[in-house]
Amino acid sequence: SKAKKNKLEIVLSNDVKTLVAIFKENGGDQIKDITSEHFTRLEHLLEVMKELKVGKIYECWKGKELLAAAAFSNTGGRVTYIKGGSTKEGRNLGAMHMIMDDVIHLNSEKDLFFDFGGSSIPQVAKFNANFGTEDYHYQRLYQNNLPLLLKLLKK
Repeated sequence: SKAKKNKLEIVLSNDVKTLVAIFKENGGDQIKDITSEHFTRLEHLLEVMKELKVGKIYECWKGKELLAAAAFSNTGGRVTYIKGGSTKEGRNLGAMHMIMDDVIHLNSEKDLFFDFGGSSIPQVAKFNANFGTEDYHYQRLYQNNLPLLLKLLKK
């Protein structure tokens, strides 16, 4: 409601570089272990999704100011949030909330599963919970197939 009160506007975009830049400039570059190579890979992934027509980028604007951008894939009966970013002003005005709400609304009459992509980051988990999300925990199997001597050394 805050976003609508401030007359924010959602538009479809093809601008992969801008999405990656807004993510990077607003916290993405502060995430431990993320390198410039990761940002390059993200750009490449989004370009491929665009080419295959399985992804869309939404931007939220206030006048001529870009406040947030987010990418979603649409495959296998599910819409999945891939990555996005929001400026400080965008966070204050609820720009990313508006993008998520808009994407959910656009797909609400279709038989699709909406996947927020999850996160172990508390603020992101709280953001997702605002939409009534359910947590799913995925099991992971780790199997060490090294020869016995190497297994012992690795322990």
